[in-house]
Amino acid sequence: MEVPMNHLKHRSILIIILIATILVGGGWWLQVRSAPVDGNSVIEATGVIESHKVALASEIGGQVVEVLVEEGQRVDADQPLLRLDDSLLQKQRQQAQSQLDAAQATLELLEAGATQDQINAAEAQLSQAQANLGLAQSALDIASAGARPEDIAAFRAQLNRARASYYSMTIALTSDQLNELESALTQAKDNLARVTRRAEELKKNNSTPDYLIKFAESAVTDAQSALDLTQQAFDAAQDESIPYYRQIEIARSAWQLAQLNEAQAQARLDGLRSDSKVTNEAIDAAEATLDDTKNLVDATKSAYDALTSGAAAKRLDSAWAEVEKAQAQLASIVRTAGVYAETLLAQVDAATAQHDVAVAHLDTIKDSARDEEIQAARAQVRTAQVQLDAIDIQLKKLTITAPWDGVVLTRGAEVGGMALPGATLIEVGRLDELELTVYLPEEKFGQVTPGQTVQVRVDAYPDQVFDGTVLRMADEAEFTPTNVQTKEDRTRLVYAVIIRLDNPDWMLKPGMIADVGF
Repeated sequence: MEVPMNHLKHRSILIIILIATILVGGGWWLQVRSAPVDGNSVIEATGVIESHKVALASEIGGQVVEVLVEEGQRVDADQPLLRLDDSLLQKQRQQAQSQLDAAQATLELLEAGATQDQINAAEAQLSQAQANLGLAQSALDIASAGARPEDIAAFRAQLNRARASYYSMTIALTSDQLNELESALTQAKDNLARVTRRAEELKKNNSTPDYLIKFAESAVTDAQSALDLTQQAFDAAQDESIPYYRQIEIARSAWQLAQLNEAQAQARLDGLRSDSKVTNEAIDAAEATLDDTKNLVDATKSAYDALTSGAAAKRLDSAWAEVEKAQAQLASIVRTAGVYAETLLAQVDAATAQHDVAVAHLDTIKDSARDEEIQAARAQVRTAQVQLDAIDIQLKKLTITAPWDGVVLTRGAEVGGMALPGATLIEVGRLDELELTVYLPEEKFGQVTPGQTVQVRVDAYPDQVFDGTVLRMADEAEFTPTNVQTKEDRTRLVYAVIIRLDNPDWMLKPGMIADVGF
């Protein structure tokens, strides 16, 4: 049967219309399927949510005695996570506290003058010290067997004279020695000014993470402690009433504290370098702080070397050699009595020291204090306080705390293990503020600006839209990262766009795939 030509033409037109309708409808379906999340945007992209994380390390090595968290556990800012053994530092702190208490008591007596009750108490203390010394000496005499009492007394008197000569030696420092101390003091002041300025600059930047601010504040604290102790060394060096050995001790303490600060600055820098999120500006600031601490180490060492060189230092060394010689002679005379006699000799030494302290204490409160004595006592209080504060700083660093509210990502420490300075012990991720990185082609990149609000969706909450803010944008194009699904997409040049996601309810998690509409 032959179909009319008009009918065929009519059918062809209908087929063309049908095909066009399908194409238009399919295009509409594809447009809706790939439409941006908010329904109005013209740009969309997909990326993986990531968290800010920080690798926590100890600035001081030690044995791990307590691990307080597990991987995946939520933690609050400043929550203790891990503790290192502090037994040695606690003993040092007790000793430093005792020295501070004694220095403060002496200063108070010098400033206030002694009451009769205080004089009576000091006399009673001296009487007790004399009795203790007598008992210790008697026990030593009995244990010494063949050693004659007069021989022991002669060698003990020789030891006491040698000690008195060493501990009472005073000198007038040379101008070169004072110049070295002044140079160290200037360096310490400059260091404090620079680290304070860096800390203030970090605080002014609202995007600076809390842990970077804490690092900067720790550097300021270290610099202040170093300045205080260097100032004490300089003041003591100008006071001819302070014994020479004590001037050297304070200068050595300033040098040792500077070395400790250098180690801490190095540990902070290593920690920052291990964190990929840290900016180059923060690392540059940490490197500058490390350079400052190294310069102070050199300056305080030069000051210490200057104090321990020259004719006066040789005389002091000779005086100490006499002390050691007298100690050896006294020990040898009772050595035949064995270890017991050695123990008793140590007890006699301790009782003698207590007796000498009691005598000096009584003399102090009976005599009217001179201005220079009060100034020296104040200097001793300041020095003791600085030493105690330095130990407290070290003790605080033995407890690793969370830098922010977040979650424990990894835990690389176990009870009983050793923590090395700068080695990562725990990683903590921040969940209240996350980041999402997406990649846009050049033709779309120019339509996005920093600070722009975007809409984000994740498969876990298909009916909920999360707000995000464009935080920063790449300066240079790159090939699409290898985790993109298709090979064709990976060969395209794209620009990275980093989006900040506020996540106060912690609904979003690192690793989630997110769709973004600009």
